[in-house]
Amino acid sequence: MATYRARMIDALTPGEDTYEFEARDDLLDDTPVRAVRGFFETVQRQLIPVEHTDWEVNCAFKSADRGVACVMGVLHLKDGAPVPFAVFVSRKV
Repeated sequence: MATYRARMIDALTPGEDTYEFEARDDLLDDTPVRAVRGFFETVQRQLIPVEHTDWEVNCAFKSADRGVACVMGVLHLKDGAPVPFAVFVSRKV
């Protein structure tokens, strides 16, 4: 297991937050969507206090040279309010 850092910027808060989570060593070898899915699966209840039904990806990319995966999209919350977000995932250094 490796420790990763995710930085999330969303429309629910006035700024951004950084989260640390553990996942398998080769997480960033996957597609950027799968890397960010690993983040959401690990910290979802801590990160989003309300239930959400789904998240939609509008853009995903990664820099293998820098070891960063990024996804921009929309969280579809249970109350019906869509929330735009961006998440950057990298290994904790």
